[in-house]
Amino acid sequence: MDITFRTAAATRSLAAVAALLVIVNLALQVVRWSGDHQNILGLLDLFDLNREKNVPTLFATVLLSISAVLLVANGGFARAAALPAAGWFGLAALFAYFAVDEAWQLHERLVRPLRTMLPTEAPAWTHFAWVIPGGMLVAIVGVLYLQFLRRLHPVTRRRIIVAGCVYVAGALGMEMVDGAWAATHGQDNLVYSLLTTIEEGLELTGLVLFTRALLDNLAVSGRSLALRLYAAGHLRLTIGPRYFVPVEAAAQWQVGDEAVYDRRRVNNLTTFNVQSDRRRARASVS
Repeated sequence: MDITFRTAAATRSLAAVAALLVIVNLALQVVRWSGDHQNILGLLDLFDLNREKNVPTLFATVLLSISAVLLVANGGFARAAALPAAGWFGLAALFAYFAVDEAWQLHERLVRPLRTMLPTEAPAWTHFAWVIPGGMLVAIVGVLYLQFLRRLHPVTRRRIIVAGCVYVAGALGMEMVDGAWAATHGQDNLVYSLLTTIEEGLELTGLVLFTRALLDNLAVSGRSLALRLYAAGHLRLTIGPRYFVPVEAAAQWQVGDEAVYDRRRVNNLTTFNVQSDRRRARASVS
């Protein structure tokens, strides 16, 4: 059985779903505020980007989960090539938490207790007070991952930085704008609905771009990721035709045409043992 993922096609599909959700939400918001239509046959609850436990929330959770899985895959291949992998796995854990947070809106529970700790003259952008620890987390992660970014292939590095900036602009930047508006004008108006649409749209765009960056890092040249399951129970993952792995800034590794993983049960644990033609691996200094 072959399952092939092509990065361009996968990205286009995810982008199409994200765009559709934004357009549907935008249309529903315009209908909602153009007259007395607070529910619109239940569609607003189902597709409102600013509400919980609906279709957009599910899609964002899926995107974050995909990112976590792809980060683990990148870390696995980096480790197989005897390269630093801790950064990949650290990001995977972070995105796994983000997926849980998106599903259950854990960060929203920080708003009230944090707001009570702020002075009454606190700026309006702190209305959703979780942005303060959120901004600190972004700064800390950014500093800690500077060396990690330097090791990446230049194309991957650029795409991850762009995706991260777009996502943070929505999740943190627009949340501050939303808070400033909500503090002075309230949330029950068209402008606030449009602002939250921009926020969620940027978040979805950033996640789609991040997914593309991670997929392309697995298959820079071949643009394909093939998964083959054999009758003997072996699982073969083919990356190709060439796999570029992150290394030191001055070097670039090209590892074989494919990497083969055999899935076996060892002490009730699933392990993946890499078999690759190391003789074909070579380093080229740019």
